[in-house]
Amino acid sequence: MLFFTKCQLLNYNEKLEHDKMIAGERYLIRDLATLSGIKAHTLRVWEKRYQILEPARSATNIRYYSANQLKDLLNISLLIRNGWKISKLAEMTAADRSALLMNRLNLKQDEGLYEQFMQSLTATDEQAFEKAYGRALKKGFEYAFTCIIFPFFEQVGLAWQTGAICTAQEHFFSSLVRQKLVAATNQVTLIKNPDAKKVLLLLPEFELHELGLLFYNYVFRDRGYHTLYLGQGVPLSGTEAVICRYRPNIVVTGSILSGKNEALNAFVQQLRSWLPEAIFYAAGLHSGEHMYSVHELRALLCLT
Repeated sequence: MLFFTKCQLLNYNEKLEHDKMIAGERYLIRDLATLSGIKAHTLRVWEKRYQILEPARSATNIRYYSANQLKDLLNISLLIRNGWKISKLAEMTAADRSALLMNRLNLKQDEGLYEQFMQSLTATDEQAFEKAYGRALKKGFEYAFTCIIFPFFEQVGLAWQTGAICTAQEHFFSSLVRQKLVAATNQVTLIKNPDAKKVLLLLPEFELHELGLLFYNYVFRDRGYHTLYLGQGVPLSGTEAVICRYRPNIVVTGSILSGKNEALNAFVQQLRSWLPEAIFYAAGLHSGEHMYSVHELRALLCLT
């Protein structure tokens, strides 16, 4: 997930107004376009031709749409991708479209999960999240994360960047995903084999996005490695004794933040000076001697 300040995209007054609307579950047409994947121009045509998604107006005369209209649009988007015509869908009520989706549409295993997850996020609905998550697990835990949930987070990042969702909605979804990763890891039996390879997982003190690291901690444990998980935002001062005593064979770290390559490189070089024989996998740095990318880490773990 890549996140940028929305102030880069919106002027200050517009940002304040927009954040208030999102918090009150009111969405601009650009938000609907971002979240549904349907172009704003197309939405305007549908509004005029079929009277679908007619907007209300705020006290300051800004056109907006409700959370229920967003949910209906996500249903419409999925139905269209499965062969339904907008002209036919426009003849139905929102309730009819929802019933059609739930009762008549034979979805493929992954079909519609984007819309389900997005609905759970925008409505901060934990039950809806659990339903979508249960469907995602049908092909296995690792598949659910590598092929569904993490790609979905890329869209979440875009939606946050453009102001289509607010910080609270993103945090809600991220916290639920984090809970699933921690719970799955706790179900893996701790490795007691003294000959098992050791893996140290940690992020530098300026990096707080740890969902990917938590996932790799689970995968390494599931593959029979012993792991020491230090997590996000780890300052190296005062940690040398702990890290050197552990003596890992592999170190996993990195950062998704732009402009932090120099700081990340310094972080890794300090670790390498303590652990000269360890193999490093670092997101955000180029491969080199004893240094490998996340792509190569996925190959090591045989991830899809």
